[in-house]
Amino acid sequence: MKLSSFLIITALAFGLVLESLGAQAVLKEIPEPASVSGGEIGGKPPEVGEIGNHTLPADFLDRVSLEAKARWRSLYREAAAAAPPTERLKVAFTLGGLLADSHLAFQAGDAQQFKNINQDVLRYCSALGLADKVTPLVMSESKMAEGQEWVAVRPMLHEKRTLVEKLLGEQRDEDQATLVNLGMWFRLFEISTDAVISDVEAKDRMVCIGSMELLDSLALRYETLSEKAREDESVAVIGKIFGQLLRKWPLVVDGKPTDELVGFTAEKVKSVNEKLTLK
Repeated sequence: MKLSSFLIITALAFGLVLESLGAQAVLKEIPEPASVSGGEIGGKPPEVGEIGNHTLPADFLDRVSLEAKARWRSLYREAAAAAPPTERLKVAFTLGGLLADSHLAFQAGDAQQFKNINQDVLRYCSALGLADKVTPLVMSESKMAEGQEWVAVRPMLHEKRTLVEKLLGEQRDEDQATLVNLGMWFRLFEISTDAVISDVEAKDRMVCIGSMELLDSLALRYETLSEKAREDESVAVIGKIFGQLLRKWPLVVDGKPTDELVGFTAEKVKSVNEKLTLK
């Protein structure tokens, strides 16, 4: 073999080795895809950053699953009652709670429960005059859940809630839009506190309220309600509970709330939900 041919073959072989090593390096840099969620349907939950005022409910419950051994199906509640058209503030708050319940069914990977809750969501949307514009999205979401297409469902959960709030705003029902948001978060806090209380080995129990930033932002959202809405006997309870929580949680030492504070929070959050949720 001529020297020139030998050198060419050697160079080509060396290049293939380098290319192979480069490909392996690239593969090592590609992260594994995150699971759909924590809990029963996704195994290892995706990494969740600090919880703040822009945290999405799905990410919030992912964080709960990281900090406590949440048994999602044990946290279900009774189906919502019929939505009286005359109690629009309570209808809006209850609708928000139902949106939170759909996140709970999503975490559990429970298609039937998810579809049942979406039927309630549509009934309450109808009571607020939103059914025509919300129904296509909700029906599509239920179909995806029935097919166990949870990856596709996850962004639709956020889309559903933002659509409801947007439509209420367009109807000049800003108070109802705010109460949908607050109803959703109070139900999520009920879920998070119950999960923490049920797990004596729960790690970061600040997850009961997400974070002070989130709690502060929700209290500020409450203040945007009209004076007439805040004077409503049931709605006024929300402001009272925010005041109590905002006095106690800033006193937490080293990010470790006491059993007493966790129990107090669970009790107060439930009291709001019982006062405003239609049964």
